[in-house]
Amino acid sequence: MKCLRTSTMKKLIAVTIASAALWLSSPTLSNDIDTSSDYQQQLPAVNINHADAETIADRLSGIGLVKAQAIVDYRQQHGPFRSLEELTMVTGIGEALLDKNRAYLSL
Repeated sequence: MKCLRTSTMKKLIAVTIASAALWLSSPTLSNDIDTSSDYQQQLPAVNINHADAETIADRLSGIGLVKAQAIVDYRQQHGPFRSLEELTMVTGIGEALLDKNRAYLSL
């Protein structure tokens, strides 16, 4: 009886490993995972004059909640952004970060 259990367990482990290997090598798996830029391209541009900090942080690359809140705070203190370049006036937002996200921004 003990040999039957060991044999059954070995078969179950082998089937599990084989199934996992097939799933991981599946060509559809790579199609289901979006890279950051693919994800950004699928969504409408972030309107920096209306978006909240959570949306900005979620949708823009290299901008976390602290920088996103700084964008919202700047907008509240100075009024709506008149150009995308004005984002560089926000502490922590430089030209490189703006250029990285330019395609995903709107006014």
